[in-house]
Parts: sequence; C-alpha cells; structure tokens
Amino acid sequence: MLSDVNGILPISETNADVIFYRKSTARSIQPIKATATEIPPTVAKSRSSGKTKVGINGFGRIGRLVLRIATFRDDIDVVAVNDPFIDAKYMAYMFKYDSTHGPYKGTVRVVDESTLEINGKQIKVSSKRDPAEIPWGDYGAEYVVESSGVFTTVEKASAHKKGGAKKVVISAPSGDAPMFVVGVNETTYKPSMDVVSNASCTTNCLAPLAKVVHEEFGILEGLMTTVHATTATQKTVDGPSMKDWRGGRGAGQNIIPSSTGAAKAVGKVLPELNGKLTGMAFRVPTPNVSVVDLTCRLEKSASYEDVKAAIKYASEGPLRGILGYTDEDVVSNDFVGDSRSSIFDAKAGIGLSKSFMKLVSWYDNEWGYSNRVLDLIEHMALVAATKIIKINQLDRSRDKRALWAQRSSSVSSCYCSSSSPLVLVLHLNFISYTNNIVAMPTHVFADEEVGFDSMIVKADGRTCLSQSHGFRGQCWSDTNCRLVCRNEEEMIIMHGEAEAAVCESPSKLFTGLCFSDRNCSAICEKENFVTGHCKFWKCICSKDCGAGGGGGGGDPGGGGGGEDPGAGGGGEDPPEGGPPQPLLTGSL
Repeated sequence: MLSDVNGILPISETNADVIFYRKSTARSIQPIKATATEIPPTVAKSRSSGKTKVGINGFGRIGRLVLRIATFRDDIDVVAVNDPFIDAKYMAYMFKYDSTHGPYKGTVRVVDESTLEINGKQIKVSSKRDPAEIPWGDYGAEYVVESSGVFTTVEKASAHKKGGAKKVVISAPSGDAPMFVVGVNETTYKPSMDVVSNASCTTNCLAPLAKVVHEEFGILEGLMTTVHATTATQKTVDGPSMKDWRGGRGAGQNIIPSSTGAAKAVGKVLPELNGKLTGMAFRVPTPNVSVVDLTCRLEKSASYEDVKAAIKYASEGPLRGILGYTDEDVVSNDFVGDSRSSIFDAKAGIGLSKSFMKLVSWYDNEWGYSNRVLDLIEHMALVAATKIIKINQLDRSRDKRALWAQRSSSVSSCYCSSSSPLVLVLHLNFISYTNNIVAMPTHVFADEEVGFDSMIVKADGRTCLSQSHGFRGQCWSDTNCRLVCRNEEEMIIMHGEAEAAVCESPSKLFTGLCFSDRNCSAICEKENFVTGHCKFWKCICSKDCGAGGGGGGGDPGGGGGGEDPGAGGGGEDPPEGGPPQPLLTGSL
C-alpha cells in the first residue's frame, strides 16, 4: 500500500500502523502576510491550479470584503454571489467603491444582469430570497459564505445544501453550529461538519490573546470590554429598537453600552476557559477598527513584562499572521486594512500586580475577520481533500523506540514508535504537492485514532507536548508548520545534503524533519532518558550523559556516536538511496 507514495521506503504491514493522506486535488497552504496598512494581503502563489470554489450569500460589509480578498488569493475562487436586494449593476458599484477601505484595486464590469467580471474572471449573480433555491451546484460552488446575517443556525444555513453546496461557513456567531477561530481551534474541525461558524470578529481578536496568556500563565478569570466601531445594524439617528433600547440611539452621537457574547464564546473554542470569561461592549462613533480590553487574573505569578514577552514570541512564531504585536504609539486608524485577527498593544496595557493586569489588543473588525473566513474555508478544503489509507497496526507486544525520516522529492515525514502510549507518529515537516500526496501530522494510540492536526495539544512555554507525552519538541507547530511558518515566503527550506536532511524555517523558529540533537534530547527526556541525539535520521536515547561519543551523532559517517539500538554503537554510513529502514526491533 505504501508503494503508492513515491519516494517512501516500504514498511512491513505486519509491524506498522501509519495514516497517509492522499489529496484528491493538489493544494497549498497559504502563508499569511500582515501589516497595519496592507490592502490587499500578500499571498504566496500556490504550487498548483487547484482552487476552492466559493459562493457568497449576502453582499453586505463582510460579503463584499470576502470577495475583495478572495480576488487576490490564488487558493480561493468565488464563482457566485447571491443577494435578493441588489442587482448586478449595484453590486458592481458597491464592490468598486468603499468609504472605509478605498476603491477596489482591480477591474470591475457588468457583463449582463446575471454576471459580473472582476479582474477578467466572471462571477454569477443571483437574487434568491430562499437559500434552498440558490443553484450553488450549477455555479460550481462547494463552499458558501453565509454573510446575510439571517441564516445563522445549522437548520437555516443547511438550506444552502439543497442547492448543491457542500459546506457552509456562517460569518457570525451561531447558537448551535460548531465555532472555529483560526489559529486557536480550527484543527478540531472534522469533515463531518457541514455547517460551521467563524465566530465573531471580537472573539477572533480575544481568543488568540487569551490562548497565549492562558497557556503560558493560566487565566483564573477575566472581564473583557470591546470598544467597538459602528456597524450596519445601528441607527444613524434615534430610532426604534425594541430588543435593545440603547442600541436605537444615534450611532454618530453616542457611546452606547451593549451586550456581547464574544468573551463567553471564547469558552467554546478554548474549553479550558469556559465560564472564566465574560464581557460587554461600548459602541463608539468610528467607522472601523475596534479594540479589546481584557482584564484578567493569572494563575501563575508574572509581571506585565513577562506577559508582553510571551505575546511577542507567539506573534513572531506560532501565531504569526493571526496575532500581532506593537509597541508604537498607534491609534485605531493605523489598523485599517490589517489582516491579522488581533494586534496586541504593549504600551496601552498595564499591570497592577504579579497576577492582575489589563491587556489591550486592536482589530480591524471588517478586514481581519473577512480574511479569517477564507482561511477557515481553505482549512476545511484541505481536510476534505484527504483520504485516509490505513495499514495494519503495529505489534504492541514489544517495547520499542525508533525514529526514521525519509526525505525525497515528493514527501518528507518522520515515523516514530515509542514505549509511551503513542505507538506511531507520522509527522509532516515538509509539504510537497508532487503526485498529489500530502502527509499530515497524525498520531495513533493503542485503541484510538486521533485527528491529524491534534498531534501537538499543549504549548508549555516554548516546548510543545503531544497528548500522550510521547513527543516533545522545540517550537513545533500543531498545524503542520502553518502557524510557525505562516508568514514565511516558503513553508520551510531544505538544507543541503551535508546537513543530513535537517529542515528549518527562515525564521529559525522551526527545525526538524529528522530532528536535531536538541529535539531528540527533548523527546528522550520526556521518556525519562538522560539525553539523546540525532544520528542517521534516528533519535538515539541514552541513560548516560556521556554517551555521545567523539564524532557528532547527527553527521552521516561520524565517529563513535551514541548508543544505537541494534547497531554496534559506532558511526555508520547511511545506506545508498536514502535513510535506513525504520528500526522496528529491539528496545532501549
């Protein structure tokens, strides 16, 4: 079965349990570029022509910006727009001119009453009131952005499926749809989920910030206030608002207190914070850009400087492109067009004690959120484009540990078997789309299969841990390097042959593939060994601190490397044609 995968050495079906993901359509994960003045975001070119076909229902603020952003991404193809209240000519006008984000930097023209042409690409237009009547299937739209603000439950949004849509993303909080915040919990998405919510713009701002602070220091409790820009539901002058009397007052004349479920919703995407956060909003007379104020009490004692350092680290590494950091004297207009979900303002916050402080983070509640809608769709498409091929389970009667990594032109992966509950790991460090093959990070437990993006579940400082604690590595990502390398020109770069197939991100925040000595030491340490080093694509663990020997254990042909299961302990040249076969016999 493994022969399907070009370049991967065969593994006996009697002693291996591996999950491969064969993509039906080659795709690329889009690194996200983000600056405070960026319109549109820079997106790396994909390695294939495969695009996700998207339809938009509701051509309001979010619908129009989703389309704007999509026209400058080459992983998304918007094929149709539906709005019962706007004809094609008016759609073109509203799309071309925007008082907040400026005129569209491209070409727009009306072909006929049912077709727009944007940058030379034709997009179908319809005006159906009932989502079940929109012929998404005829348009080729597999994913629908439900941005009308009306169909926000699973039942209502599912009506799009009657017209041929396969998946629906609600661009608003939902009472019953699974809720996702990219960078926080999108890896928990399952292919069986047909209708999902992208949460709210405020939840998208708060959740990444809360994630970092909670994982580093622990949040005991917190109160959030969002100072939120005016939205389309508010009144220009005083008018009736039966459910919210204060909300009916003139938006341009008042600061209006309002309720929000954004803080409580964080508990849905970060269950460990469920019941620990709540909040409220002030609606203010500005057209765009909002700011979150999170006042929280920490579990661990930490200064405000400590918290700033942790957020800065996350913004430059695992959450780059999602969470930003600034220590400049900025104001709200400086973030118009910022594609990040949350930009922490180091100068605006303040600490009262070692466990109580106020954290401030900005967000473009329109542009940033619209970017995340498309990011979520592309993540869903990547998951949907995979097919699991299972091989017989590993013989668990033997206590064994081995690490083998194969580097080839098509796919590079690491296979780990361990004495821990983690029996086998297939971990992707280098994504290649040759032959439509992609290997996603996966772990397989004795009697349980875990989702491919959940290999790493907890970041402990700058160290990541697997659920079984059978894997530990320095700065590893829980979404196959996307969060680490999200803002890199390339996902990772490959070093030359002399460096024994070590891969590294340009930011130096990710190293791996065959693992470095540092990563091997971290893995071995978690299994109660003293030390470890990387040798010939194998992670060698030792009880003896001095087991390293004279030559560098990670250099092919090096002298006297550390203890090697099934080998004589000395250095050996790797066999011709690539790394050695996996060590699936013997124990440490």
